[in-house]
Formats: sequence, C-alpha cells, structure tokens
Amino acid sequence: MYTFGDVATFAASYELDENYGGSWLFGKFCYWIGGELVGDYQLGTSLRDVVTALRTVVRDNGNRENPSLFKLTAEELYRRLDSALYKENSKYESLAQEECWARFQIHLPVDIFDFWKVYLVDSPPVARIVYSFSEGSVVEVNLPAGIFDQAITDVFNALFDVYEAEIAK
Repeated sequence: MYTFGDVATFAASYELDENYGGSWLFGKFCYWIGGELVGDYQLGTSLRDVVTALRTVVRDNGNRENPSLFKLTAEELYRRLDSALYKENSKYESLAQEECWARFQIHLPVDIFDFWKVYLVDSPPVARIVYSFSEGSVVEVNLPAGIFDQAITDVFNALFDVYEAEIAK
C-alpha cells in the first residue's frame, strides 16, 4: 500500500492488485480523513478511472474558498452542498452553478465511493472536510489548509506515472 499525506489528518492510499489487468490498473484506493478510512477499500476499482477522476479534483486545488459556506455548521454545510449538487429543484441550485460549488466535492465518481459523499471548503489557514456514509451522520474534520491539496496532487502524480508506464509498454 502506498500512502500520500498524513493518515491522522488527510491521506490517500492505493495498491495495485497482483494481476492488475495492464492499463486497467485494477487495485484499491481510499482516503484517510482524521484517521478514519473513507471509501470501500476492499471492493477495489480501476485505478485508471481513479486517475481520470483525480484530475478534476487536483484542478480545483487552491480554489475551494467560500466564506459564506465556511461559516455554516458541519451539518448545514454538508446538507447545502449535497442538496445543490444532487437534488432536483434545490433552492441553492442557481447559486451553486454561479459559484461552481462542484469544486468543493472531493469524493470520486467511482464505485468505491458510491455510498460516500465528501466535501472540502477552505478558509486559510484552515480547511474543513465534511463527509457522510449512506446519508448517515455528518462527520467534520478540520485540518491545515493545503494538506489535502498536497496529498491529492502527490497520489495523482504517482498513479499517473504508473498509468503512463503501463500504456507505454
């Protein structure tokens, strides 16, 4: 298992399966948020799909500030982002589109995160991550701003290098 970041605050881990299927890069991936594993690590997934999804998350690094959202309670922050991004006719839909709230979503659209939703809002020097499993209780973890960006960039670069090497074969 390769881990990027600090498991106690934020980290991302991956490992390739023994028979990883060439450029499919079958393996396992997860986040560590405040010491807790987030994602269905044992299920496994195509790490090629993870690389593709991570590209969007990395592109939004340094662009997750929003003072209005940051000051909300953890529950309200989660519910507002979730409503705007996933519910039809949300009262926040137009504001979410105008302010590009999708940039706060840091879970990946891959099977290992099917039951997880994870959002991050920065207000340096602090970043707030709020997440939930299967619409259960909302968990909040505060960490220094930039910790997530660094870890997610590092894991993206490592996986991209593995992918590039595989398709070069």
